[in-house]
Parts: sequence; structure tokens; C-alpha cells
Amino acid sequence: MDNEIKTYNESLEFALEYTSKTFKEVIRQFHKKHRLPISHEEQIILETIALNPGIIQLEIAKKISMQRSYVCKLLTKLEENNYITRESYNKSKRQIVYKIFLTDLGLQTYTNIRNIMMEEFFKVSTPAEREQAEDVTKFLFDMAARLIELYNVKF
Repeated sequence: MDNEIKTYNESLEFALEYTSKTFKEVIRQFHKKHRLPISHEEQIILETIALNPGIIQLEIAKKISMQRSYVCKLLTKLEENNYITRESYNKSKRQIVYKIFLTDLGLQTYTNIRNIMMEEFFKVSTPAEREQAEDVTKFLFDMAARLIELYNVKF
């Protein structure tokens, strides 16, 4: 094992942050290039709802590691544009909780964007690269799970 001290710019931390920033910018440019009707963050929310019909706002925020207030803002926009509907689920004196569902337009939009993204991904990667990306992704999630447990991290 290499115990050589690396600079920050050679560290795993930097590589992950740099890769994250790169992907965010590429995805932003992708949405712009294809003139997609929703942002990437909105797409992530639509996907979360598609996979979890009837999910509530708090659970969306937890699943995608996004601030609840920002999720609320995006949900309001998605509802105004008829991509989602909210149904009252639980009323108490202090708050109303809504279950959230995709509309037909929301499902169609999510599916179309997902198909465009996958088509583009398959154009720019080989089967071996896709397999390697899946292996790296699994490794990083496993590492994150171990670190979360080791340091008792709460999101």
C-alpha cells in the first residue's frame, strides 16, 4: 500500500469533489443543449416520486440529500407546471402533510428526459466503461456507508 503523503489536489476528497462539480456542470449543459423543460434537480424529484408514489416532501429531501426548503420550492414549481399533484394525507393543528404523485405529464417528461440521457450516455461510453462505472459507483456507496457508520454521520 502506498503511504506517500499526497497533496489535496491528488487526494480522494479532491477527486470526488472535482468529479461531482464536473458532472453537475455537464448535466446543466446537457439540459441546456437539449432544451429540456425542467432542471436536473426537478428531474431527480420526478424520478424519486416515480419510484415512490405517494411519498411525502420530507422523505424526498432525505432520499436525495437536498434541503427540505429547496425541495418545497421545486415541488411548488412542479405542481404549478402540472408535473405533480399533492393529496392531503395527514392534518394536525400544526401542519398538513401531502402525499405526492406524478401526473401523466410528469411521468412522460421524466421518462423522455431519462431516455435522452441514457441514449447520450451510451453514445459516449463503451460497455467496459459502463461496467467499470457501475463497479466504482458500488465501491463509493459501500465506502460512504462504512464512513457514515464509523463517524455516526446523520443527514
